[in-house]
Amino acid sequence: MVIAIVVAVAVLSAATAALVANRPMSRAAADRFSARQQVAFTAFNGPLMLRHMQVTRRLRWAGASAGTVLMALPLVSGDVGLRLFLPVGGWTLGVLAGELSKGSGPRPRTVRAPRLDLGSRPLVIVWRICAALSCGVALYVVARSFLGDVGSAGRAAAAWTLAVVVIVQAVLHDLGRPLARGPADLVAAEAAMRSDTARALMAGGSAAALWAAPLSELPDLRDDLLLLSHVAVWGLPLLAWILSGRFRPGVPGRWRAILSALVTVCLITAWNGLVVWRYSSPPPPAALTGPLPAPIGFADASDHRWRLHLRRSGSWQTVALPQARAVLPISNRRAPLVISGDGYRLIYLDAATGRLVLHDLSAEKAARPLTGPGEGVPDAAFGQDDRHVILTWPDGVDLVDAATGARRRLPGIGRVIGVVPGKVVATTGRRALEGAPDTELVTLDARGAVRTRTPFDPALQALLTPGGDRLVLVSDNEVLTMDPRTGGRVRGRATLGGPGAEAELVRWTEDGRLLVMLGWDDPVLYLVDLETGKSRQVKNVPSRLGEVVVGRLA
Repeated sequence: MVIAIVVAVAVLSAATAALVANRPMSRAAADRFSARQQVAFTAFNGPLMLRHMQVTRRLRWAGASAGTVLMALPLVSGDVGLRLFLPVGGWTLGVLAGELSKGSGPRPRTVRAPRLDLGSRPLVIVWRICAALSCGVALYVVARSFLGDVGSAGRAAAAWTLAVVVIVQAVLHDLGRPLARGPADLVAAEAAMRSDTARALMAGGSAAALWAAPLSELPDLRDDLLLLSHVAVWGLPLLAWILSGRFRPGVPGRWRAILSALVTVCLITAWNGLVVWRYSSPPPPAALTGPLPAPIGFADASDHRWRLHLRRSGSWQTVALPQARAVLPISNRRAPLVISGDGYRLIYLDAATGRLVLHDLSAEKAARPLTGPGEGVPDAAFGQDDRHVILTWPDGVDLVDAATGARRRLPGIGRVIGVVPGKVVATTGRRALEGAPDTELVTLDARGAVRTRTPFDPALQALLTPGGDRLVLVSDNEVLTMDPRTGGRVRGRATLGGPGAEAELVRWTEDGRLLVMLGWDDPVLYLVDLETGKSRQVKNVPSRLGEVVVGRLA
């Protein structure tokens, strides 16, 4: 499939480049270039500038067409994201390719010659603001990635953003080198061609970097700051495009360029409005009118609202939970939903208040708020005792008593692995990738005092047994158990699947067996008996496990 996509993009790009290359350069295009760059065509510099226009036009169109194909492919599978940075990024890569195809050119004889002014001062300022904002977001995500809080998509977006800014700025610095001595018309032509490339790079680079920055990885913002961020993200690159000289007074065809920019703004606004209307419209009336008749087997966020699936009399029953927000209002990521071990209690983001709440669906009880207004949305999990709720914030971990609502901060803790009566097992740092700084595995008593402390690898998945006497770890396709107080000798071992399979710890079942998800492309669930080391595959579960929250499997 990937090879087919690459071939399709390459074929379309080549076809577009060939089509544009065969079109002769019109007199109107030459006049627009002359007026925009304030340079006169002569018999000596004319061929140089016409070749520059022909080559850059061919490569820019080829890059933009390839980016458009890549942007349109996810729409086929129902992904409504409009990744405009792809065609803009392809267009910018075409600009870079056009500049590289010319070579560096002659160097001036003196190093004290003044550097070339490549664009207007406002355009340079807007480019630097866009570069600073996008780099700030990307570096924040890179820093968070060492804590294991960022997915592969966020890391890829950060890498793209930083690469665009660094490459564009490096080329701009090279373009600003002093001009070599020569005939006046040839020097003017060289300055015009460099200025044309620099203006295009600053305009395209602003959009390619800022529109691709992983903004969804940032903390949730207030509504007023959210509006300001949208204005900055979408407005600054368009302002850079305007300042790049395409709307300079006296340039032929400027009204056509203005109209195209307005159409682009309208299309972006209409698309965003359609997505907001589609996924912010009120859900239908809830089918849940009383206590749940059966424990929750799993939940999914189909149609951007949570649906609960119950196993009754050998068949699945689906009920809606419209009060649980399925998508975060700012980052458009999936909102948290956690199911307790007994399958009757939920932690979700309340749509009315925007607070994380704990709801007992087995009785007529109001949902208990777990967070205050405006606090944000932490990661949430139930302890092994199903009484305590673990709230993991960027700056620490809180432990909430579900029965009394008491909430206390665990100082020096980055991740809680498990909670049982009278004991908390945690690590001093968050889960991170291999090579991250070492952390410590600690056990705490009921008052939060540290009882034991031992080194621990932060890259490992870990889960505390319901009794609290053993720690379960997963490495590749093996499940290991050891003592949480010492982290030493392996007590038990179970192997899952074939060589190279990857396992993920899911939860404990009521009878004390471990539920493990094996594989990523086509995941399956296994029940592991740690006493015997045997495992069996779980039947009658959703086929798309990567998109559901697993509850109690009957």
